[in-house]
Amino acid sequence: MPVCHHPCPDKIRRRPTGDLLQVRSGFAPTTALDPSTQPFEIIVRNASGILYQASLSPGDFVKSTNGFTFKDLGARRGQGIRNGLSTVRIAPVPGGTGTRINVDAFADLAAATDPLMTVEIRVGARRIAYTETWSPRRFGWQLSHR
Repeated sequence: MPVCHHPCPDKIRRRPTGDLLQVRSGFAPTTALDPSTQPFEIIVRNASGILYQASLSPGDFVKSTNGFTFKDLGARRGQGIRNGLSTVRIAPVPGGTGTRINVDAFADLAAATDPLMTVEIRVGARRIAYTETWSPRRFGWQLSHR
């Protein structure tokens, strides 16, 4: 769900040292989220099955004045502790238009060959999911949110 007024595309970037998944999504402003007490999960799939799946426990997030963040510097080098999740940021969008979810993850995404992909994000019992046709790009795949 787009919660910004500027382009925030999802991307799969092919890299020789490990592909990079970037998801930029969000929850509606009426959705109450508390990552300090709720688990987080992201799943990306296509017709072949699950391309990527990872989760965080509530204790994995660090609370700041403007949201919650998880960072794992080892994920970029394949030494991550949560299946390649490098950064997860959950924060309110200025102006009250929703709660923003930014995910960066490193993984083998070679099975991402079908442009029709589903992204599913869960925070506790709250869930968002969207199935869209991604566009091929020189670097891999991109999904531009409307």
